[in-house]
Amino acid sequence: MTADVPRTSFRDGVPPALSGLKHEFALIAITCSTQMFVQSGLANTVYLLHEIGEQIGVDDFGQLTWLLSAYSLTVGAFVLIAGRLGDVYGHAKLFTYSWIWFGLWSLATGFAVYASRPNNFIGLVILRALQGIGAGGLLPNGSAILGRIYAPGERKNWAFSIFGATAPVGSIVGGVFGVLLAQHVWWPWIYWIQGIGALVAAAMCVLVLPHKHLGPTRANEKIDWLGAFFGVISLMLIIFAFNQGGVVGWKPPYIYVLLIVGVALFGVFLFIEFRCPYAIMPPSIFTRSRAVALVLICVGLGWGAFSVYWMYGVTWLISNGNSPLLSVAKISPVAVTGVLATIVVAVLIHRIRAHWIFMGAMLAFFASNLLLATMPENQSYWYNFFWAVVVAPFGMDMSFPASGIILSNIVSKHEQGIAQSLVNTVVNLSIALTLGVAGTSQVYLVQAGHSLNYSFKAQFWLGAAMGAVGLIISMFIRVPRGDGSNIAASSVVT
Repeated sequence: MTADVPRTSFRDGVPPALSGLKHEFALIAITCSTQMFVQSGLANTVYLLHEIGEQIGVDDFGQLTWLLSAYSLTVGAFVLIAGRLGDVYGHAKLFTYSWIWFGLWSLATGFAVYASRPNNFIGLVILRALQGIGAGGLLPNGSAILGRIYAPGERKNWAFSIFGATAPVGSIVGGVFGVLLAQHVWWPWIYWIQGIGALVAAAMCVLVLPHKHLGPTRANEKIDWLGAFFGVISLMLIIFAFNQGGVVGWKPPYIYVLLIVGVALFGVFLFIEFRCPYAIMPPSIFTRSRAVALVLICVGLGWGAFSVYWMYGVTWLISNGNSPLLSVAKISPVAVTGVLATIVVAVLIHRIRAHWIFMGAMLAFFASNLLLATMPENQSYWYNFFWAVVVAPFGMDMSFPASGIILSNIVSKHEQGIAQSLVNTVVNLSIALTLGVAGTSQVYLVQAGHSLNYSFKAQFWLGAAMGAVGLIISMFIRVPRGDGSNIAASSVVT
């Protein structure tokens, strides 16, 4: 570990592991496209739930949400171990295999339409879950590649910021192409085109990634398969219980049983992790700096708030008479403000301390939900709703790259994949759990006789509360300039 290695500036040039500027551009494109594909995997479905339901014979909206929840469930569960697998077997190898997995199961998802009813819906849900496993492998290994290639400094900040910016762009691109394909071709083409694109990306990985620089960082270590089993199963049971509770309510006993079993198994997972020398989630990561835990808590609260804004904002638009395409158009400003937020992060993160950026992100998460929660009935789109769309991406695109940069700079070379898995696990787990809680709340409010719009506003207040708590916690984060730079400097490949 070399404490005297200086931080790099943007003018220091292309990282030594890359052959030139074109190679760097290609690397950024292939790694950042993960966010594009993963987010479009949700957006290309959320706007079309009713249309898909009509064609496969399912009219229960609660059941149809499993086309989203199944995907998020496996992303959140498998992202936990994907980074560790990358550390042991090589991030480039896991990244490439994840593209292949994602592509093949995306193709298969489209073919579920040919199954007979109701098997086509069950098969579609299962295939969406299998598709999510690939997405869970892409996210931590893509960001870990950036963490290993770039030394701490401006160039790394820009790389992580671009990685974060592709998320809102992916949600809009996925929504637009999903709606257009469904209206003018056929909705299965959403998944077929996505699958073809993923397989092309896998081929590009072979040509673009500097494989000799992205091999195993812990090649001689074992995999904690026992911990992986209990970690994945426990998260899947917890997420399933919360989401199914939002569909059928919490009266069925099996919901409580699955939740209790999931929590108990997660306790077993933690017990294993504290005693295993090659743990999937080493406790030592949390002891390096208290900023690690606080950042992860803020990320969880913020992205949970964002999931409420996004899911119920879209549902609000469609339920109030907007077509799927018009709904996408009304959400589309997030792509522009997302890019602007990326520039803000890249410019500011090496000029001000990271906790100020987190405060800004939590403020954006809070404000976007507050604007929707206080929106008057029948108000024009151009007031509260428009400004909520403008503000929300600053939360997403300031929190995600900043958290990745902070953790990448704190942890060692051997923990890059684990650190990025933690961020992505928290993001996806918080989304799944928050939507489960919000779904449960909405079910009971509607059953109690409240209007649909009233139930939506209640969820926006939930999002605002989560954003407010995240904002308060972010005030206690203190990350000195250069925190962990001596550690991260030793993690950069040459």
